[in-house]
Amino acid sequence: MGIVRQGENWYVQYRIPNAVGKAPVKEACGKGPEGKRKAEIRDAEITLAKKKGEFNAPITYDKYFMEVAKEYVEELQIKKMSEAYVSNVRRLINKDWRVLFKNKEMNQIIWTDFNPLRNKYAHLAECTAGNYLGMLNAIFNYAEIMDYIPVNPMKKWLGQNKYKSSRRKLTITFNDFARIVEHAQPHLKFALQTLWATGVRPGPTELFKLQWSDVNWESKNIRVRGTKTEGADRVIPLDDDYMDILKQKKQEAKTDYLIEYRGKPIKRKVGKSFAQAVQAAGIKSNVCLYHVRHLYASETLKGKADLRAVAGLLGHRSLKMLTEVYYHELEGERRKAIEAKPKLPKL
Repeated sequence: MGIVRQGENWYVQYRIPNAVGKAPVKEACGKGPEGKRKAEIRDAEITLAKKKGEFNAPITYDKYFMEVAKEYVEELQIKKMSEAYVSNVRRLINKDWRVLFKNKEMNQIIWTDFNPLRNKYAHLAECTAGNYLGMLNAIFNYAEIMDYIPVNPMKKWLGQNKYKSSRRKLTITFNDFARIVEHAQPHLKFALQTLWATGVRPGPTELFKLQWSDVNWESKNIRVRGTKTEGADRVIPLDDDYMDILKQKKQEAKTDYLIEYRGKPIKRKVGKSFAQAVQAAGIKSNVCLYHVRHLYASETLKGKADLRAVAGLLGHRSLKMLTEVYYHELEGERRKAIEAKPKLPKL
């Protein structure tokens, strides 16, 4: 199949004779001009050996996890996955998975090596933890497809660990949130107002990606860029109160991004200023930014908004997340549902 280039890396890709249905083998040959030279030599060797009927593909499993992970990220970029999705995978590789697998060859990793992830992701919402584990599993699936490992060891771990993380409890009320906004610094206050107006995911995946070019002033809506694929964008209607806030902030803006601080777009976190606002508001419960999105979903459902419409606003493809994580935590809603049905006459 010839020589393949991915980023700075050069590979020789070929099929093993008589291996019906088997994925092509991809041998790494190095980077830059030297990698290209080695790839050309190796490709010529394989071509000649096949013509003579003497070709036997080497079976080697000596790739390190970080090497394969980097290659996988390059593969995502080639497939034109969204910048946010690729950035999230890269962040998890460096922040979470490097510690577990940095100095291990892929063939040395066994299914029990994944056990620390149970505690590491136990505090996350089930959907978030599942997404993280799915991203890691995709790397090992890639390694298996490329014949870097004989079998994906994470499949066994996932099979024996029906992963359930603790659900994120709704620990604040709307009045609590209003007090936090009142005590927030200007940049955080606008960020919280934006979260409440849109229900977007806090942080770099959605909130910090919002740009002024995403705002449609005439239609009064904003485009939220997809977190995984470019086709996952969604449009959020905006109310008049928030539109007035946007107009004022647009006049003050110094960057292309809605959320900025001291003339620069915010890229990572506002956790410190949020914690200060929570403390100043006198909130004693453990609150994080994601609770604002949680509260947004709960309050819109409490206001009798259509379940599917709310799912679309939040960027959920199914209703499962809302029905299992959000709606059941609304105090009194189940009792209201029971009391709403007609009553039988007393005997």
